[in-house]
Amino acid sequence: MKFKIQAALIVLVAVSLACGGEKYVPPPPSPQPPIPLSPLPTPTFIPLPTKTSLPPVNIHVETVQLTPEQLTISGQLSGIPAETAYQSQVALDLFDSSQTIQGGQAAACDQPPHTEGAICAFTLLVMNPPASAVSYSITARVYSQTAFMFTGQTGGALPVQEMAVNATALPEIPASPSLPPNPSVPPNSPIQNKDFALSVQFPFEYYAPENGSYATVTATYWEAPTALGAASLELCATITEQRRYESGQTAEVVLSEGCKPITFTGSQSTAHASAKFLFTPSGYGYVWTNGTDGRYQITQIFASAALLKDRESMKTAVANHLPVPARVTGLSWASGNQANASVVTTAGEGETYTITLKVYQVEGDPDEIFWSFFLLFTPCLIPEICDDRTNAGESIRQITLSPGAETAITTAYNVVPVKEEGNYVTGYEMVVFFEDKIIGRQSK
Repeated sequence: MKFKIQAALIVLVAVSLACGGEKYVPPPPSPQPPIPLSPLPTPTFIPLPTKTSLPPVNIHVETVQLTPEQLTISGQLSGIPAETAYQSQVALDLFDSSQTIQGGQAAACDQPPHTEGAICAFTLLVMNPPASAVSYSITARVYSQTAFMFTGQTGGALPVQEMAVNATALPEIPASPSLPPNPSVPPNSPIQNKDFALSVQFPFEYYAPENGSYATVTATYWEAPTALGAASLELCATITEQRRYESGQTAEVVLSEGCKPITFTGSQSTAHASAKFLFTPSGYGYVWTNGTDGRYQITQIFASAALLKDRESMKTAVANHLPVPARVTGLSWASGNQANASVVTTAGEGETYTITLKVYQVEGDPDEIFWSFFLLFTPCLIPEICDDRTNAGESIRQITLSPGAETAITTAYNVVPVKEEGNYVTGYEMVVFFEDKIIGRQSK
């Protein structure tokens, strides 16, 4: 029996019991009950019978070392199965005593983990850290193979002298000090923090920056809209561009900031509201840009959002992305089990990066489809839950960035043994990556 459907079933039942709803006990498929496994994250935008949310990423900070010349923070990420993660990032913010950002750093979490079960290890290095910085916050974002993003956050005080500290004993600080803090709503309040969910999404990573883009902030309320009464509700967002200069210095530039009034609409059990926040970055990621303070690379576009009720913060959320200087201009399937893709670069001055074309064999999984019956087939709405994927072919090419340059990439693929007994082949999917970011895909 399958991990993903079992886990989704366990999560739904557990959350239903925790929320005080009616107990739901699915009929077992055989006299032997399923073995309990770790919960599988369920995206909040899928209509499910019970309330659920994505599990957080755990950030284990192992050392914090501070000298006048540099700040080094290292640690690991965990919380979801490592094999489901294809990209992991960590972002560091430094604050002064008034919780104003003094600087920061962002990095990929791609070092081998030190302990079993961890996703990856990271090291954050800030040269010449600001003397006014007294505390820090680390935000982690892990992207799964199904394009869901899992997040986590921790923080603490900086040491007053060079030493190693255990961050688990240090107080947490807000993930985004530019937004109102996330207060505790009084227990007797009819509207509770736990009744809300908040998410931030960037629709594209391969847009033309000069044309601008937007981030969508979506709030979900797990009750009827009428329960909110005449409350004044707003969605707020701050979108920043984080830069790394040739000198090693970092900077954060605000691209967009503001609040928009919203009205929840929906059924007697779930309501939604959303708002778009426009922004225009200074250029692409991965390439060097000339600025008044010198040449820099954009390391990420970062969005921090909050849901306000009567000017009090109910929920916060964060997300990030990086504009990719490449476009897929063609995808095709050729005879002889061959997949073809063409990519054009839109910016750069000789930087070298990797283009990867992968072909996956898509397999139907009868066991997972069977278990989804007990959840009204809802899990099958989530990509790759009711099917499996096996790598059937792969090609990698190094490309040199130059505006307008075209690159063709081809890979052969083969029918491979199914991943598990009883599976059957339903088709094939080609996926194009720029570094570790998906920029195109096509199925047949």
